[in-house]
Amino acid sequence: MDSAGRSKLIAVVAVGSAVGLGLAAQYLLVERGDLSAGLTIWALALGFFAVGIWQATPGRRSSMLIERGDDGIAERLTLRSELGLLAAVLAVGGFLRYYKLGSIPEGLNHDAAWNGLYAIQVTEGLVDLAPYATEAWRGETFFRYLIAGSQLLVGQTTYAIFLTSAIIGMATLAVFYVFIRQVFEPRLALIATFLLSVSGWHVTFSKVGWRAILVPLFAALVFFFLTRAMRERRLLDFVLAGIALGVSLYTYDAARILPIAALVYVTYELIRRPSVLRTHWAHLVAFSASFVITFAPLGWYALHHWDTFTERGRFLWIGTQIERAGSIEPLFVNLKNAALIFNFRANGNDFFVDEPLLDIPTSVFFVLGLVIAVLRIRQPGHLLLLTILALGLVVGIVSIPNGNRAIVTVLPAVTFAAIFLYEAWSWLCRAYPRGQAWFTLALLVVLLFVGYSTYNSYVGPDRRTQAGFFPETTIVGRYIHRVASENAVYAASGDWAADTLTYLSYQGEGDPFLLEYRYTAGAGPILEYQPFSATGTVYIIKVHPQGVRVFERLQRRFPAASTDVILTNDNPPSVIANVVLVPPGGGAGADFSAYVEPGADQRDAQRRQDLQAIADALEAHAEEAGGYPTTDGYIEVGCVLTEGPLCQFQDEVGPETFADPRGRPIRYGYWYTSDGNSFALYASLEEPIPQNETCTAADPVLAWEPSLFCVRG
Repeated sequence: MDSAGRSKLIAVVAVGSAVGLGLAAQYLLVERGDLSAGLTIWALALGFFAVGIWQATPGRRSSMLIERGDDGIAERLTLRSELGLLAAVLAVGGFLRYYKLGSIPEGLNHDAAWNGLYAIQVTEGLVDLAPYATEAWRGETFFRYLIAGSQLLVGQTTYAIFLTSAIIGMATLAVFYVFIRQVFEPRLALIATFLLSVSGWHVTFSKVGWRAILVPLFAALVFFFLTRAMRERRLLDFVLAGIALGVSLYTYDAARILPIAALVYVTYELIRRPSVLRTHWAHLVAFSASFVITFAPLGWYALHHWDTFTERGRFLWIGTQIERAGSIEPLFVNLKNAALIFNFRANGNDFFVDEPLLDIPTSVFFVLGLVIAVLRIRQPGHLLLLTILALGLVVGIVSIPNGNRAIVTVLPAVTFAAIFLYEAWSWLCRAYPRGQAWFTLALLVVLLFVGYSTYNSYVGPDRRTQAGFFPETTIVGRYIHRVASENAVYAASGDWAADTLTYLSYQGEGDPFLLEYRYTAGAGPILEYQPFSATGTVYIIKVHPQGVRVFERLQRRFPAASTDVILTNDNPPSVIANVVLVPPGGGAGADFSAYVEPGADQRDAQRRQDLQAIADALEAHAEEAGGYPTTDGYIEVGCVLTEGPLCQFQDEVGPETFADPRGRPIRYGYWYTSDGNSFALYASLEEPIPQNETCTAADPVLAWEPSLFCVRG
């Protein structure tokens, strides 16, 4: 065997060893949770990969680091073959996104439910056209308008929410293909699009009903038009790129990184080809102008509501975390977590909590393809992908890294995986021309295995359980919808998502945010709620030790009542909640002695004391500033999990003053509202409140509190 033959053999063995070691490393990271051992094996795998690349690049024709369009494969894809393969790829993506849509996933996420509630307000004409929703950090409204369109077509159902996400997910696949094809070559684009179509990360976000799913779509649109504009220099492409970039900012706050990525790419191209600035400056001006004009409505809103527009970002901002911690440790934690979200743990709040964003073996191909891209960083396509990856991770590093804030990185992540597979295949075809058919078959087998793994993990009968979809809450919400039309409904839990219950129980008319039920976080307080005499009354109590005791007490209290159970969809099913159904008038003569947990009097005394301390601080502030901190008419939580208007008093009254002693209220703090001239502070007491201290509030959450205490000023 000559030296060239030995080099090729060493390259095959070394790269094969790198893949094998990468799989072993991923097993240790994902299945065993052993970070130290996993990273050690990964370091060894990268060492083998470096040897493989070195041995595979003695000459240009056998190099793994080839230029675009120079793959060395004699047989080119015909347009008919390309379109046929693309149709097959999109069919796979469509199957994974539409298969049992509405029943898989088995539940409705609370943020998705809020999006649906806002969309109902849109279709019912209850809100004005606006680019941004201010309630509870709810952000950009574009996605909610799309849901509203789906609701008009298929009704105010969970399917309308999921359908919107799935359509956007499918559109992303198509746009992503033409973008990658333009930057690289058709075969690589087909592999990358297939990996995106079977990405569990993208499939999940294509089903959940979150705004984040729009970001990859618009990122692909922006850079498809922008790369074509810089290559073909047509005015229309520059204008469309600017429009797409402007619209992207109406999707989700993670998209705010796209203008920076576009600026980096355009700057690179102008440095590489300075003549473009001289000959096509008008096109660049048109690009900028179309972006500014498209962004103008949202920009105008942001300018006049800056605190609202930036509130969520300021709360998550790494500087705020560093200030709270008193050190720069949060920055190092975020850097570590951001580096590990693809292969170890994504640390999501709802989805991909303990799992990585990329599944095996794509996670292995991603790392090896990333190495190739870094070695080719001087090539425009690779630089662009690396820029999107780096800036997409920066979004998480300066806030909290997870799969939704870094959603744009799904595009470069699957492309890097495709780069490795494509380059390995094309190099083998060049090095061993007689085995091209076998290498192609092997590539297809790998891709089919990846697709089957996604099916098995995310939509198949043996799919893994995904957090964040609230299947039990969804079942309870549908039960409430069924009984709420003729009954007053009380529900007691500790972890049922209120927005999910609210969306599913909506009766089809009026403001969807006005609850069809009364909700208590604990089981005990539901005993304070009296039945209605003119209608039936339904008590729903989650099954847990205290809930069972309360259920038994309700049965004794209402002897005329019947009972029911709410069951899971499991086989065999388990009981989610017990139900007491009191007929009209069935509560006559019942014992309504209040249920009070031990220590309630001390906690209520603390609540009264806390509100008075905050009120005193507000009065002192008003004397100096001439008014109270305003909430623009909204009721907000004081200063516990949010950067609210009361946070300026933390040093004066102590941050612990804002926290409810038992953590009952939403966001675990007290409520505050002010128009600048007057204010109201609210707390939910546990013991029955004297009649002369009873408060009322129009807020749909506070309106259900049985013992609402307030201090006004």
